[in-house]
Parts: sequence; C-alpha cells; structure tokens
Amino acid sequence: MLSAEVRNLYESSGAPLYVGILAHAYMNRAEEDLLLLAQRGYVVGGLVRFLESVDSGAWETLGAVRSSLVS
Repeated sequence: MLSAEVRNLYESSGAPLYVGILAHAYMNRAEEDLLLLAQRGYVVGGLVRFLESVDSGAWETLGAVRSSLVS
C-alpha cells in the first residue's frame, strides 16, 4: 500500500492523465494495425471486439482522471 502522501503526490503530478493519454494512443495504433491485417485477409473480429471493450472502459477512466486533476 502507498501512503496517502505518496498517493496524493502521484495523483497531483499529472501522471494518471499522461498514462491515460498514452494508453489511448496505443489503442488507436492497435486498431489501425488490426485494420491493415483485416485488409490482408486475416480474421481479426475477436481482437477488434476486445479492443472496443477495453477502449470503452478507458474513456470512463480517462474522464475520471481528467476531472480529478482539474478540480
């Protein structure tokens, strides 16, 4: 467990927002790569559905992080 002081320092540093933005960028890259694979004839439907489920949850987390940093 992190102490309250360390946790507050981490949360106020902007790191959670940076990590969320970075994760979203990688998700976009993964979607583009899957599109290229699909165009080449690979079956990627399961991976696309997985990325969509992860991405939908990520926006909720990113929004929560962003609002906590702004307040």
